[in-house]
Amino acid sequence: VNSNNEQTFEVQKSVGTNTNFSTIATVPGSALTKGGYKDTGLFAHTNYFYRVRARNAGDTSAYSNEVPVSTTNTNPVISPLAAFALRFDETKVFPLTASDADGDGVFFEGVNLPEFVSLFDYGNGEAELFIEPTEANLGSYQNLEIRVIDGFGRIASTIFSFDVNSNHSPVINPFSPITLKETYVVKAAITSTDEDGDNVTWELTNLPAFV
Repeated sequence: VNSNNEQTFEVQKSVGTNTNFSTIATVPGSALTKGGYKDTGLFAHTNYFYRVRARNAGDTSAYSNEVPVSTTNTNPVISPLAAFALRFDETKVFPLTASDADGDGVFFEGVNLPEFVSLFDYGNGEAELFIEPTEANLGSYQNLEIRVIDGFGRIASTIFSFDVNSNHSPVINPFSPITLKETYVVKAAITSTDEDGDNVTWELTNLPAFV
């Protein structure tokens, strides 16, 4: 808006259509400076219309031309799924989660999944992947995809692979919970077995700093 004797600019907005304008801000103005306004807190994938008019002590200008603005849609996010292996007579279940910053509903979709893999979508951004092979399914399965799609067509995906083999998974032998007083030191033996006699390596996760 160009004017040379305004005191303020009145900024108006209409949501969805250009038929319901209301004033959202009054911006100081003068012939020597430029006023500005930044609208925040907008909703995703929504149409907005803006117009401006100038004011001084005695009068108001006509409205400016209307400016249409459409906000964008944010992609959903899906939890990653790493490569893994399992024996042909084992079953593995992997929980999957997805979120959408815009609050849109999402649904899961499997792409290129073998027939012994099932995907169950429970809604609210939660799903489970069930892998139930048989001996006939021995082999390597590559470039499998789980997609999550929001209600406006945006897609996120995780690509994964796995092997079905005849190797038994190692088993951690049960051990009792440990209780100790502060400043005490306790050592506990944790053992495992492997039906194939393979050497095993250990990996510890989510341990507190004092363990």
